Amino acid sequence: KDSKSGSAFTLEGQLRGDKGIRNNAENDVSSKGDQYFFRSLQLVYGERYLFALGLLFLLASNAVSLSMPSVQGNVLNSVVDGDSAVFHRWVLAYLVLSVCSGLIGGIQSLCFSVVGRRLSNTIRKGLYGGIIVQDVAFFDGNSSGQLTSRLTNDVSFMVSPIQTMLGTLLS
Repeated sequence: KDSKSGSAFTLEGQLRGDKGIRNNAENDVSSKGDQYFFRSLQLVYGERYLFALGLLFLLASNAVSLSMPSVQGNVLNSVVDGDSAVFHRWVLAYLVLSVCSGLIGGIQSLCFSVVGRRLSNTIRKGLYGGIIVQDVAFFDGNSSGQLTSRLTNDVSFMVSPIQTMLGTLLS
């Protein structure tokens, strides 16, 4: 209890148990970027096949995007040369590449979105399981609103950079 106001207070970011505040070196949040990346890959491991499919479509999307300027150049060259048959062929090729790029990009985005949502669900389940096994003192120091916020908002904020990082890995 606070001696001035007489109200109970909690220390932000501290784990509390029946024997007081727990000091774990594992809870230190001083991780580096490569550790974050490898931890993200560990979290995604359960969805490795869908993630691999997303990476495959990411590679395909990049390949199509890299071929587009060459086709555009060929369209312009056929205009300069005045050959309408070659022009129509290159315009058709450009149209096919554009449609393929859109479809491949959409499938890639879908794969990474599903992986992200499943990852979010997995983390929420793990967090909920961790909350349920806490001592009674933990629930005395945390309101149900704080715990609900941790299950919804904080997990979303945590998964969002993972989705972004893994989705743009090869781009």
